[in-house]
Amino acid sequence: MKEILSMPASEVLPTRERVLEQAGVPLTTTPRPAVEELVGKAMNLLHQSVQSRGMYAAVGIKEFERIYRGDGQNDPETPLEAIYPEADTLALFAVTLGEPLGNLIHELFNSRDIALGHMLDAAASEAVERAGENLEQHYLETLQRSGIGRPGAGLLRYSPGYCGWHMSGQKALFAALNPGEIGISLGESFLMHPIKSMSGVMVMGRREIHNFDNNFPFCVDCRDWSCRERIHYVLSRGQTAR
Repeated sequence: MKEILSMPASEVLPTRERVLEQAGVPLTTTPRPAVEELVGKAMNLLHQSVQSRGMYAAVGIKEFERIYRGDGQNDPETPLEAIYPEADTLALFAVTLGEPLGNLIHELFNSRDIALGHMLDAAASEAVERAGENLEQHYLETLQRSGIGRPGAGLLRYSPGYCGWHMSGQKALFAALNPGEIGISLGESFLMHPIKSMSGVMVMGRREIHNFDNNFPFCVDCRDWSCRERIHYVLSRGQTAR
């Protein structure tokens, strides 16, 4: 099973609150008028330039084991190595907001319009997360139409570069998925182009398999433990199609 889909700008636009939070503006404060103006401009530019596309392809546990092992640079112990063998289904995925948006962000920084560049970058970071969530939902609905997956199962995304999965894992992932079909390429340092892109694996199974303690060495260096919010959501509600 392999799917490629395009997403309208309206489906990936983040909320004002999420953009402000991503930009480092505390939600407990009232933003100054100049900041509100920047948010408005950034959202308009995002809407005009985003070209969001996504893809996913089913992968078996044995095949993903080879992909996940990659070049052997993962941390000695990681959450995902205990999670994926317990999955009901796995799917490699990639999403991108497109090259024009990435070019616009670079242009703003190069022209020293730092404030707007920073706000657009924050908006784009939230938008690519929205694109990933939309891809999850599409995958979930496809599984449910096919009668695959237990009721109340938990579905979460995991990406190279996080939670001990080394960035070099992108190499094997790209070879198996071929995100070039939606315009994503991989650089020598394993960074993706366009810049606002995301890849990894979607893992669906019993909700409990996604729960892990944040006591791994790499957790110390994590900025916000954002995984806890997503894990809590899955544990409390599971996944149901909208």
